[in-house]
Amino acid sequence: MGVKEVDKAFTAMIDMSGEILNIGRPRTKFSALKTVIPTPPRIQVDFEIVETIESLNTPVLEKEYLPLFTELKRFEPSALTFSSIEPGQGVTFTARNIARLWAKEESKKILLLEFYNGFSGSEYSNIQDEDGDVFSNSQLLEEYLSYAQEDNLYLYSVRSSSINVDIGEFWQRVSSSFDLIIIDAAPKGFNIMTDKAIERSTGVIMISSQKPDPVNVKVFERETKELGGRFLGVILNAVD
Repeated sequence: MGVKEVDKAFTAMIDMSGEILNIGRPRTKFSALKTVIPTPPRIQVDFEIVETIESLNTPVLEKEYLPLFTELKRFEPSALTFSSIEPGQGVTFTARNIARLWAKEESKKILLLEFYNGFSGSEYSNIQDEDGDVFSNSQLLEEYLSYAQEDNLYLYSVRSSSINVDIGEFWQRVSSSFDLIIIDAAPKGFNIMTDKAIERSTGVIMISSQKPDPVNVKVFERETKELGGRFLGVILNAVD
């Protein structure tokens, strides 16, 4: 291609430049465009979309647990952790009765939070978060929460071993939404979440089905304090 041919082609492109520019020109003026503001994540729970489930047919053991309930109320807790030294001590049974008793007497929002190891011990028909989905995305919490209306009690159960992220965002949501969180946590050596629960609790209660070895109690108390928790004492779970 000679010089003249190149000049002609270049001139033709200049003549077409306006048309080419118009092709890429937006139809809406930039001044008319609005900035899209992303929806901020929910902090407090939307209780309107929480599933309602049936309450338990079994009565609350009010007489048996009233002394413990009365004593715990004095601390005005925001979160209580029930745990033990070894499995099979009645942690779930005690935590459930205290939660039901508290929810029955107080016009507050009470969450029974179960960090289970292996299988859930919940006797309610609440859904179990087997894969820890809520901890991967705390905005899913409402999908896994259940409300036992007659007991006035909210429930959330999660398999501890499925949690592999920081629990800060989850804890922010539940702590800002509930007046009291009662945590049912398997023994420290069997549950990776028990330490996390102790760190965030107002008080920690050790459950035992028989008189425990004082040495084991001292170890439990020391480890609780090292985590920044407050050891409230030992409860003998002698209710059949």
